[in-house]
Amino acid sequence: MASLTWKIPQIGSQRVGIFLSKCKKGETHELTNGGKVVLTHIVVNDRATPIKSMSLATLTTKLSGSYKFLDKDENVYGITNLQKTDDYKDDGRRNFNKGNVAEIIFAGAIFCRFKSKSRRVTESDVHSLIRSLPRDKAMGSKAEMSANKNPDIRKDFVWLHWGLSQNNYDAVKDDTLWQAWSKYTAAAVVYANSTKVSEYADMFYNNNLHNRIQILADGESDQTGTKVDVRVIANDHEGEQVPLDLNISLKVGAVKQFGQYGGVSYDVQEKLWDEFFGIDLPFTEKKYLSHIGSENHENDMKDALNFSYSEMAPLVAKSLSTDKIEKFFKAVNFHMTRNENPVYLVQLDDKGRAIQYDTNKLANKMKNITFSSKLEKSGDLPKMSICTLIDGKEEVFLDIRVKRGEYLKDGTPYYRNIFEKGKSFTNLLSKIIS
Repeated sequence: MASLTWKIPQIGSQRVGIFLSKCKKGETHELTNGGKVVLTHIVVNDRATPIKSMSLATLTTKLSGSYKFLDKDENVYGITNLQKTDDYKDDGRRNFNKGNVAEIIFAGAIFCRFKSKSRRVTESDVHSLIRSLPRDKAMGSKAEMSANKNPDIRKDFVWLHWGLSQNNYDAVKDDTLWQAWSKYTAAAVVYANSTKVSEYADMFYNNNLHNRIQILADGESDQTGTKVDVRVIANDHEGEQVPLDLNISLKVGAVKQFGQYGGVSYDVQEKLWDEFFGIDLPFTEKKYLSHIGSENHENDMKDALNFSYSEMAPLVAKSLSTDKIEKFFKAVNFHMTRNENPVYLVQLDDKGRAIQYDTNKLANKMKNITFSSKLEKSGDLPKMSICTLIDGKEEVFLDIRVKRGEYLKDGTPYYRNIFEKGKSFTNLLSKIIS
């Protein structure tokens, strides 16, 4: 089993935050030798300090030098004794989901901007807001009054509505973990102070109307097929609540994935290749299933998917040079937005930047660009790379690849066809918000 590493220079204090959260709750850590332990103290320079009493910043500092851990019986453990379980993996299970935590921080930053209207907001404003929310209400609302430029106009109402699972809400309310969100908070504040949001704030400040402005962070609670995680609505001149052009699909960190089809069945392959490229499968279901016939189902499924991708590769290459490429553009936009245009994918990266992607009217933006494809491998699983050729330089626009996931109850692994944006996608369709 792989041992735990902190990777602080690359990803900040996120893994340290997960570790600290487990210690505070008295949860077990799995060991590389198969055992389990509840860690209680960290020892630095022969001085033992209870982990439960530490802030994230203090613990992170102590991990920068030589240290060891103790359990309640004073048994000694080093970092190499701890297993890197799914809690610590970027796409694994953990005590909290950083994307869902970032959702309420991002919505909170916009809430603060509309509350202040005439001034830019700070990370301190957002932290103060989160601290003010009730500790035990993972789903709730908070309202504030916001002054208008004309003091004779009744103050505006600004609401923040949120809906998180309890573990994610507990994480964002835990002050000792706040440093783990510092990059995402910084990026959220950048977006809240950006031209797009500020123009709306100025409008509400100067329009001589009493407004009702609602910021909804309901991406986790509203799983009805929408891509929107954070949205803003406000009253129009007739008193009706209407959406603003602030529908955000939120991603955090270095996440490339924006869509997927799960499963290994023949009909999933049919749907995938028809939706993206307008291609019918050139093989029968019987032929596809013939690769799933031994007792080693993990290899069978891998072989069947490799077979499907290899059969489709020449047909995909051909479709990209025909009018079927319109289907490709529509499929990409659908998986980015669920056709709720305009929806903007905003990525809060690990450098504290807010990067906005816009796939609305994708076909128009991709005019006169040559596309090609190549079949590769991601480990032992297939990957179809769709590339652009611009000024003689080929770069990946999009990867469609198979990813092996957790094991099902019958002992077989779960496979997904996932869609990931590449370097060319970012270069052509995104901008860094300032």
